Amino acid sequence: MRFLFIRVEKANYPLTVLCRVLKASRSGDCAFEKRSPSKCESLDRELTVQTQEVHQKSRQTYGSPRIHRELREGRRQQVGRQRVARLMQSAGLKELEIRPLAVYLRSREPGGVMATAKTAARPRGARSMPGAR
Repeated sequence: MRFLFIRVEKANYPLTVLCRVLKASRSGDCAFEKRSPSKCESLDRELTVQTQEVHQKSRQTYGSPRIHRELREGRRQQVGRQRVARLMQSAGLKELEIRPLAVYLRSREPGGVMATAKTAARPRGARSMPGAR
């Protein structure tokens, strides 16, 4: 984590200052720069690409449980549901909520005023129209 911070801040501060403040060695920073990505990081990148493909294919309606099922059953990947959720979150993928349009009808009020029928998408947690029965 230190060396990753050093890599990001190297353009703003001298390397010797960063290493001194973070108590890291310059040779450790050099080794970190030359190090290749681990198996886990490589697999995460590959799974993220596959997750994005499945997410786009589903028109962004699949969440982590469905994408997990598709990866395990459809693509024969050994992957856990929590890992899929973590990868989706880090890639900024969220499922869209598709809710049917609701029809709200108001009956004749005692004053003789008749309200018109209205078709609208009702947000989650919203209350019905005042006076609706």
